[in-house]
Amino acid sequence: MDYLKVAIILSTLATVKGCRFCPKTNHRSNPIERDPILEEFPIIINDVPQGCNSEVYCNGDLLHEASLLGFNYLQLKLKKPESFVIARFKIMKAKKHGEAITYTEMEDLIKENFENGNELEPWTPSDFNDHPRFLDEIDDPDYKVWAYELNQFWKILARKVSSDVERNPDHYSLIYVPNGFISPGGTSRELHYWDSYWLVKGLLLSDMHDTARGVIDNLLYLLKRYSFVPNANRMYFLNGRSAPPLLIKMVDDYYEKTRDDEFLREVVTELTFELNHWINYNMGPLTFNDKDYFMACYYVVSEEPRPESYRDDYMIARMFNTAKEKNKFYSNVHSATESGMDFTSRWFIRNKSNAGNTSDIATTEIVPVDLNAILHYNARKISEWYFKLGEDEKGAHYEVLSVIILKGINEVLWDKDEGMWFDYDNENQKRRKYFYASNLTPLWTKSYPTDWSKDELTNNVLFYLERMDLDKFDGIPNSLTETGEKWDFPNAWAPLQSMIVEGLETLGTVAAKIKAYQLANRWIRTTYGGYKTSHVMYDRYDASAFGESRSDDDYSPQKGFGWTNAVVLQFLKEYGKMIGWENDLEMEKRFMHYL
Repeated sequence: MDYLKVAIILSTLATVKGCRFCPKTNHRSNPIERDPILEEFPIIINDVPQGCNSEVYCNGDLLHEASLLGFNYLQLKLKKPESFVIARFKIMKAKKHGEAITYTEMEDLIKENFENGNELEPWTPSDFNDHPRFLDEIDDPDYKVWAYELNQFWKILARKVSSDVERNPDHYSLIYVPNGFISPGGTSRELHYWDSYWLVKGLLLSDMHDTARGVIDNLLYLLKRYSFVPNANRMYFLNGRSAPPLLIKMVDDYYEKTRDDEFLREVVTELTFELNHWINYNMGPLTFNDKDYFMACYYVVSEEPRPESYRDDYMIARMFNTAKEKNKFYSNVHSATESGMDFTSRWFIRNKSNAGNTSDIATTEIVPVDLNAILHYNARKISEWYFKLGEDEKGAHYEVLSVIILKGINEVLWDKDEGMWFDYDNENQKRRKYFYASNLTPLWTKSYPTDWSKDELTNNVLFYLERMDLDKFDGIPNSLTETGEKWDFPNAWAPLQSMIVEGLETLGTVAAKIKAYQLANRWIRTTYGGYKTSHVMYDRYDASAFGESRSDDDYSPQKGFGWTNAVVLQFLKEYGKMIGWENDLEMEKRFMHYL
């Protein structure tokens, strides 16, 4: 590693003019001036997409007026071309001579021009395995039956976009993808990026390599088509809303399982498109303690409410006085959905704290631990792959980038006194020293210097968890702040349990492995306890009430909720011989003996 080169690149950040953290141009429709630092990474990136211009599904008066009247037609198919429907709407408005369209008139317009289309067609994964190998690694008979039942739900959660969507793309909001996929839950019709990482992980555990590859190929298809991976395959996400960038980690998991060198060689350059997308549009210079860093935030520019939550956003925005304030609010709510955590006090700033509600959202002012850790992982992994494939110059480029990102993580986000990483509030120039489960993401991505003592880091992390008094909960809650938001206390989510347990395991110390086992066992017990009582799996669990959930109407309770299902299978595969429902203490002794 040429550390002099790194120092020179970092020094250029101080000379960047007109660009404060985070980037401020509308990166979906307007050209931007490339930061000087990015010239060090001259890998070609696809043309920037123009976003979604649909006056039906993405913006415009019809969406506005229908949404305010309480209609949501976004998952309906247009019976006729969009231009015809918009013309009909304009004629209706003209006949009203300035009076508001009534509920009944809008209802008639929607019935006349929309229908329940055939977005999806029946599909069963051809590689479904009724008895994957990991089942034989589960000793407890109750857990083994449970795992078998959850494995069956891959067939229920399987989806495939219909050929009609491919033939008539302008009549649907759903974007065609070529392969079948696994949906997050029983009512969902979309391929969701954020969920897909854990779904692929679960598919690989269930020996469904072809289906896992199909999900990855779908995401690569979207990446090649739009130059970024949208939050889900709906047109209204093409305004630039992505999700935590886990595609590279997804490919890494697939590669580690299959050792498909040909596939890796085929996709590595495509994967740089996504990394370069985040470098170009979500990273910017940040000054901390008179030093310059290059860091990322979730950042989506918008001057409109989110189409799928139009009325909610619009009503909140009414409290702001100016168009500039409203647009800032819209950008922040779009950016929060890009984070996958919509919503949480993690993105609120009121009186320099995390107090407030959605009207106090300030996502673009916060430098998130998880995003920067994931981007560090991505740069490091791309570098490793290029070196492996003999493309040393490209490998060196991304190695430099990984060092630059890691420098920010360790000097801006790491708090030595607290022994923990924290999000950074750029607006108030301070670390946000609140507990969020995402604080521990650098353990999962190994985003800490290789010369750090693993024992000392373990002690710091375990002492921090002890100070937060987390052992009293059935699962690690996403925060300790109760706001009523989905991603705040008492809600505990499967992906964060997976990241923390896996992160502790990778530390490799005995103390970290014991804590990982305890947390995994606790999660298995609360999810199975809920399943045993209600016969359903939840998208999230109430960490303060064993086996229960505070799920709202977004996702009705259902068996095998995608990522919860996948994380349960992950923990049963890892600890299946050392955990049990009826004989928990005996199993814990077995684990300690194993260590």
